[in-house]
Amino acid sequence: MRKKLLFSILMLVILFPVASADQGLTYDELLLSMTTGNTDLRKQNEVIKQAIIDVKNAKGAYHPSIDMTLSATYMSNPPIGDITISVDDFLTQSGLPSSGTGGYYTLYDGMEDMLYQAGISLTQPIFTWGKIGNSVKLYETILDMRNLEKDDKMSLYATQLDGYLAGLDYLGRIRDDLDDALSIARELVDLSKSGYENGMMLLTDYRQAELSLSELELKQAEVTNSIGETLEQLGVLTGLGELREEDLPFEADEESILSICSIDRDVLRSDSVSPERSSMQMLGLMNDVNDIKTEIMEGSLYWKPDLALQIGLNFVGSRFPVIEKGWYTKSYSGLTVSLGLQTTLWDGGVKWNEVKRSESQAESGKIDEESARTTISTTLEQQFRSIDYTLMQIEYAEAKENLLLSQRDELESQVSIGYVGREDLLQKDLEILENRITCTQYKANLMQCACTIKYLCGLADPIVKEQSFLATSTPEAASPYVKNRTLLDAAETV
Repeated sequence: MRKKLLFSILMLVILFPVASADQGLTYDELLLSMTTGNTDLRKQNEVIKQAIIDVKNAKGAYHPSIDMTLSATYMSNPPIGDITISVDDFLTQSGLPSSGTGGYYTLYDGMEDMLYQAGISLTQPIFTWGKIGNSVKLYETILDMRNLEKDDKMSLYATQLDGYLAGLDYLGRIRDDLDDALSIARELVDLSKSGYENGMMLLTDYRQAELSLSELELKQAEVTNSIGETLEQLGVLTGLGELREEDLPFEADEESILSICSIDRDVLRSDSVSPERSSMQMLGLMNDVNDIKTEIMEGSLYWKPDLALQIGLNFVGSRFPVIEKGWYTKSYSGLTVSLGLQTTLWDGGVKWNEVKRSESQAESGKIDEESARTTISTTLEQQFRSIDYTLMQIEYAEAKENLLLSQRDELESQVSIGYVGREDLLQKDLEILENRITCTQYKANLMQCACTIKYLCGLADPIVKEQSFLATSTPEAASPYVKNRTLLDAAETV
């Protein structure tokens, strides 16, 4: 007894870490990966960085701009040569007797081969009719919009993550039911073939059984393809690339889904257009952007001059400053201070038309906000109607399954006494599975409605939950159909 207990403990110690390592990703890990790995969110982060730079550039206009120029020019033939005067001509023009020597006196030695120029200018805006301040406000508002865009995308992608994970669970349920249905359909084909060969069944019935099997195989292939596409979408959404079903041990939290669908609808209508919603805030900021643009354009209208202070320090000389000898006597330097006004008097009405265009864009933004509110309200009402109808469908499908299961129990009793054939029981099993698949599709539709409401109203709670244990049985073994078949096989053996 002790050896068995010790062996069991050792097996638990060995196997438990392996089971823990294969539990897959958690919901928080998927969210973190989506935040850091999703290409659209990464791009949005770069957009925010660019908006921050735009704000800094706009604020930079408050400060003076300082420019410097420096040039060195070599002239093989300077334009100004030596300047001389005849001594005799100078004496004659001065009323003095000529010396008769014919000599010349040099007044200017001419330009040297090298010419150095340097200048520093400072320009400081003083009054710009609010254009600089409004520009800063404009880019700060755009930055706020970019941050809200990121928050809205995070909300959207988190909702999509929930939808994909829940959809994967529902697709898995449908696939399991189709596996059971295919097993039944294959057995029906075998029975139909045997009945046809024995003359107990028509050829058309045998062909119909084969056609039903092919139809189920097509549905199974469609579901398998949908599962693959969902895994691909999850890989792109989270930035994890290729994913397997084993990596995502989640199931739809139907209590959470029903909880969302049962929230007071007036509350949901109010939340969907609440000023606290990121989408509503973005629309409001877009209107602010258009209004600020209009103010900037109005500040650039005719007869509205900008005032600026300009200070310049210039140097021109043939010797390099400080380094070459005699540079100070061979150069010119000066300081200039000036106030400048600049404005447009008339340009054919272009600036005035730009103001009108900006005002029209502001009005268009307000219309877009009104249209967005209408679209949100309309979409929300559509989801409400879909929820009511889908809940009725689910209730009907569940009631139908209860009836079908009762009918199956009666058929099983009749089969056990030989009153009806096995084919009738198998057909009833197919009918049960078909209804179950339909009910799962209804639940998936309800989940989609809940996801839409979750995003529109800014609800944060997820609609999926992590599986609390790993299934150790195959889908067939977990199906009620397999249990019933086992009992039926035992009855036939007796």
